[in-house]
Amino acid sequence: LSTNLTFPSKDLCQHLQNSDRCVLMAATLGLETDQKIAYYSRFELTKGIIMDACATTAIEALCDEVQLEVAAKAEQEGYTITNRYSPGYGDLSLTHQKDILKVLNTYPRIGLTVNENYLMLPRKSVTALIGLEKYAGHKETAVAKDKCNNCLAKNCRFRRGGDISEEKP
Repeated sequence: LSTNLTFPSKDLCQHLQNSDRCVLMAATLGLETDQKIAYYSRFELTKGIIMDACATTAIEALCDEVQLEVAAKAEQEGYTITNRYSPGYGDLSLTHQKDILKVLNTYPRIGLTVNENYLMLPRKSVTALIGLEKYAGHKETAVAKDKCNNCLAKNCRFRRGGDISEEKP
């Protein structure tokens, strides 16, 4: 799939600065998941909260699987990948959800749409961009390099090279 979609975002530009190409992705757990969460949230609050947390974990795991597939295909073509970057991160506005969903034709394919507030429906859904960078002969992936660079915690122990277990509460 090829598109001329553009995003006016300095943060995304920095994230993709070494990328030749970009992968757009969309994933959803579907309407049934939302309906079950809503039901339990009304009638059995604890189950609703647990189900919501489990669904959040499930959609992230699904996105991780997609990212692994993208990484494997990219490696075959001599590329490494960046972390996923989604509308709502940094200065990349949620308004771009609509553009991504349109390009990927998500409503007929997976039932994913966006409301007037640019929130995706079903709620347990993700859109993201993954940059493809030409492999430079080293094993460190762009994902590993970007973790600290894109984090807002500028003075954490990971950034300073320490071990998180050294951190005191």
